[in-house]
Parts: sequence; structure tokens; C-alpha cells
Amino acid sequence: MTWITVTCDSLSSIDIIGTARFWPKDIKGAALFIFETKTELSAEELKNNKITASGVGYYTYLKDPSENNEFNQQINFPKGKLNRIGIKLWNTKEEILFEKIEFKVPHGSLSSEHELKSIYIDMNSKILINEFTKYRHGTAFNLLNNKKTCTPKCHAISSHWYSTMDDYALRHINSDVKRTNCYLRLNKQGDIPLTVYHAKPAILKIPPNIEAYLYEIGDKSRNMIKKAVKSGYAYIDVNPDDFIDDVIKIRTSDTLRQGQEIPEYFYRRPESVLSFKSSCDLHGESFFGIFKNNELVAYSTIFLYGELAQVNHILGHKDHLQNGIMNLLVFEMVQNIIKSKPWIKGVNYLYVGNPQKGIGIFKKSMGFKEEAIVTTQSAQDVSCYFENNNKLPENTTKLPMKIKVKKPTPELVLLDNSEVIILEKEAHKFTKNSLSISEGITINTIYYDVISESFINGANTANDFNTVIIKNLTLEKYTDFLSHGIKNLSEKMTKNSFVICDFITNLENPQNKNIILNFLNETLKNKDNELIKNIIDYISRRFRSLDTASIRNGFKSGDYAVKGIINYQKNIDKFGFDSLIVLKKIH
Repeated sequence: MTWITVTCDSLSSIDIIGTARFWPKDIKGAALFIFETKTELSAEELKNNKITASGVGYYTYLKDPSENNEFNQQINFPKGKLNRIGIKLWNTKEEILFEKIEFKVPHGSLSSEHELKSIYIDMNSKILINEFTKYRHGTAFNLLNNKKTCTPKCHAISSHWYSTMDDYALRHINSDVKRTNCYLRLNKQGDIPLTVYHAKPAILKIPPNIEAYLYEIGDKSRNMIKKAVKSGYAYIDVNPDDFIDDVIKIRTSDTLRQGQEIPEYFYRRPESVLSFKSSCDLHGESFFGIFKNNELVAYSTIFLYGELAQVNHILGHKDHLQNGIMNLLVFEMVQNIIKSKPWIKGVNYLYVGNPQKGIGIFKKSMGFKEEAIVTTQSAQDVSCYFENNNKLPENTTKLPMKIKVKKPTPELVLLDNSEVIILEKEAHKFTKNSLSISEGITINTIYYDVISESFINGANTANDFNTVIIKNLTLEKYTDFLSHGIKNLSEKMTKNSFVICDFITNLENPQNKNIILNFLNETLKNKDNELIKNIIDYISRRFRSLDTASIRNGFKSGDYAVKGIINYQKNIDKFGFDSLIVLKKIH
């Protein structure tokens, strides 16, 4: 909740004007004004000022905004008794974005921890504050875009841009890399909030095609890209959480990065490589990886802030850096943005720094240049008011050199959905998923009985399938298998072999090894429903949720990647609970 402190003892009303975006439809009382008073209010004072007393304090509802998302409301309260006023969400779980809020106070003043410094740039006369003239020649980036798919989470992600730049400014207090919040004043549209940056951040402006980018970066960088491709390096689109071990190897391959000791968290195993889950196509985080011989050797992650992207991590393994892998990495990143994210106008990599030294040389060689920029989270497009917005790299279709990019190999592409590439679905009379193994696949049966016992049967050869049977299943055996047994099994399995974890009970001698054995729900009876509930509860706690991404993160031994998850069910129905996981041994 946001509080505004009142500094006038004679105040009895406040006019509040502003806009509220993402206001929930068909919900009354989505937000409240909460009053903190100096003394208790009488019943008469409450009635006269239309204030309600409740467990959360004294309050009145914020009226629904107009069709243009605007609201204008006068709040009355007993004279001289108000200490603070707060804005609090109430009958909604969704966030509401308040913008351009203005408090009109007849006497006295208000203060808040969320103050906004207001500096006006008058676009009619072009200059109101001379020091900001240069930003008329900058590039404008809209971080929110107000697309129909955007949510309040998108606003939270785009706001992260300001946090990262502010953190950089705090670490470089001797440099003028601060920002100023201001307004672009227009005649009819009113004032649009903008942010200008005193220094020029490093921006790679996205060209209309990859040929223009290759032309822009010059011969040396193009040759390094070509060298990497000839040496067998290739970009592959993967789920980064399947290669966390490789990520750690890359991070720790050199204890010094840019002349400084690597941070301590580089040595820790992350739950996920990405910091943000995508909120929509325009907001989230993307991963790019360069592989050689099925091993990740370089990667980058970029934050997506609407029209602007920002490099979060960009790292290569020390042993491969001389082969041009970082040049290939940035090339593939730009190519991907051009093809699949055409709304992105530029990628930020903080500031160029010294262009003649270290990382500054690399940034310059890959197309990052100092650019005057302006950012906004307004719904209105402001690019037409800034003169540099159309100055992109030369739109050439002439390719300076031919670069053949390798396509991803099937064995490296790990699936995110519930189907597995080597499993085929069959119809079932109860419409429940039933699966069969494709022809030519051998399944080894592995029994797991005593707690932490070694497996009776082990895996044999690569590419074989191994199915696990937990005899006389109990919750203790189930949890022990996921905590310890799966690691013991890894010692018996060879790389690229599979294990099917369907946790079958009391099936001593399966006759047909060419089909996946019966699911858990086909062998547990009604009397075992309590066990099913306990297993569901355990998996939910272990993996945080039952979605694919959470279960991937739950396997932290480093030896397995989740190849498929079949029909997980949170609810217990007459068909029970399916708990089939297909793991691939990748190390």
C-alpha cells in the first residue's frame, strides 16, 4: 500500500486526479482510500464524510475510472484529523497501474516515498530546459506498449529496466549516468511521462534484416562468426534449465571476469537460468545458447522490455573464447530478434565504457554504440517526437559473406509439453492417456524395494528405456526414490539412455516389455486414495507446482533432463493420478 503524508492541520478535503490502467471489469470496490487519523472518528463524522470504519481502518472506495481510464474524485474527512492517506487494492487479486496521479490540496502539502521529479520539455518551442535539447535527437523506447496481451505483471517486468540502470548508477557514482523523470508536454494529448538518461547507454539498434547487421559490424567480426561456424559451433533453441551443469561450467571456467573475481552465486546451482517467466510476448526473458558436440559453451539471457531488450548475462567458456563463440552468440541473438521479435528496436548492454579496452572493444565490434535514449511506459507512441528514431543501420540486402547456420539436431531439442518424441498416444475408452513405445525399443525393468537399496536390475546400453517399479509402494519409498534412488540409478545408466518413472505397485512379473507398464492409477484401489493424496502433496511441495517447468527444476542431480511429463493431475477423480516422468541421462 502507498501512503501519502498530510502536513496541514486545517485540511478537510483532497482532490485526486489520475489514470488507472488494468482496472478489473465488473468488479466494484477494486481499490480503497485508507485514512490514518490522529484520533478516533465519531459516528457522525463517519456519516458526514461517507467514511466506513472496518478492520483495515477508515476507508472510502475509489470510484471506477471512466472509459478513458481517468478518475477525478474529491475525498472529504474531518478537519484537522487526517495524518496519512493510503491507496490499497481490495476486491481484486490483479494489480492496477496508477499513472499521472495529482493531488490538489487547498492548503498545506502532501509528501510520499514515491515522489516524481517533474521537468517539462515544451515540444512546441523545442526548448524549455536547454540541457535536455540533445534528447530531441535521441531514440524513444516504449517499454509497455499497452498491447491487449499486457498485464500488470508486464508493467512490473518493464519497471525492472529502471532498477538495473539505477543499480549501475549507484556503482558508478563518479560518472554522470543518472536519469531524470520528466514529461513530454503536448497540446491536446496532455503530458506524457518520460525518462531521459544523462549519459548515452550502449544500444545495438536492430536493423531490418541480418544482412544489414553483418554489413554494420565489419570484416573482423564477420570473420570471427565464420570461424565459429567452421569449427562446429551452432546455435540451438533449448530449455536452459536442461543444461544447468553446463551453465555452471561456463560461469566458473574463469575465476576472473572483466578483471574482477566472479560473484559467489556463480558457484551455486540456480533453480532456473532465467530470472523472469514471460508475462507475454513483449515482456519476460529469452535465452540463447551456442553448442559444440552437444555441450553448451556460451550463452546469453536478455530481458524483454517491450521495444527495448537488455543483456542480463552473456558468458562463454574460457576454453572456447578464441574460436569466435561470442560473436556467433550475438549474431544469433540479433537474427532471432529480427525473425521472431520484430517489435524490439534495440538491445541495451549498459554503457560502452572504454571502447579501446576489454569488454568495450567487444561491445563496439558487435554493434553496440552510444545512443541518447528516452524511455516511457505510456500507452501513447512518442517515437514521432524524436528525430533519431528512424536512423537504423543501412538497409542493405547484399550479404558481405555467406554464413551457413547449422540447424538444431533432434536429440538436443527437449520438449516442453506432455508428449515425448519417441512415445505414441493411443485412444482409450475412458479418454485417459494410454501410451505405447514405438517399435524397436527395448525396456529394462528395474525394481526398487528397500529404502536406499541398490537396484536389482540396472540399465544396459545407451538409448535403452528403463522403467522403475516400486514394490509395495509407500510414500517413504516414493520420496526416497526421488531423493536418493534416482542418483544411484545414474551410476548404472549410460549417457543418452532413458528412465521411465511411473512408480508401479505390486506388479511382480510384467509379461510384455514392449509397452509402458500400467499407470499407478490402474493398480491402486480406492483404499489407497490416501496414499495418492500424500504423493500429490509431496510432488507439489518438492516441485513447487505440477507444471513442466517446476518439475524440470526439481531434478538437480545434474545427470538427467526431463524429456516428457505425461498427464499430471492435481485432482483425484475416478481415474486416479498419473505420475509418469521420462528422464534422459545427459551426462
